[in-house]
Amino acid sequence: MIDQSDEIESEALQPRRRQVKVPQSLPTDFIKNIAKLFNDQFKKEKGGASFSIYGGLYNDEALLCISLAEAGKLLAASLYFSADLGKSVAVKPEQVTNLLKSMVDLAASWFAQSFTGRETTGLEAILEALEDLERGWQKVKWEKRDIYVKVNRANQTLEAAADRILRESKN
Repeated sequence: MIDQSDEIESEALQPRRRQVKVPQSLPTDFIKNIAKLFNDQFKKEKGGASFSIYGGLYNDEALLCISLAEAGKLLAASLYFSADLGKSVAVKPEQVTNLLKSMVDLAASWFAQSFTGRETTGLEAILEALEDLERGWQKVKWEKRDIYVKVNRANQTLEAAADRILRESKN
């Protein structure tokens, strides 16, 4: 499994909505638990690749990225999930937790379906599945929620590392 630092980078994520502030990072335990869940659940199917999880919370948007990459390779398969946060979230934070769980369920369902019935395995199978999908944000109704999904071949781990290097070079 790719080792993710305790400081989860969320600045590298591109939100769906225009944002002027830096997002609040998702809890480290949540990120690590989801990464472990995906790496364990798809242990056989993922081959030499591993899952990394990134995310952030804005005042009006939750953002989650689940990326599958192989160490030492530039290409990856990244699924981005975005959902609007209502005004009642500050009063009912469990709504954010439930929303993030729905995003994780949607991602797990998509990866399970994409690994099934393919001649290729691992990252290649997922990259093949990405070919059929549009690249922009697509609205999906999932568990009675509107969740926006975007896919690309960006290696989110490298994006976060590049952002961290740029940020450190400014200091």
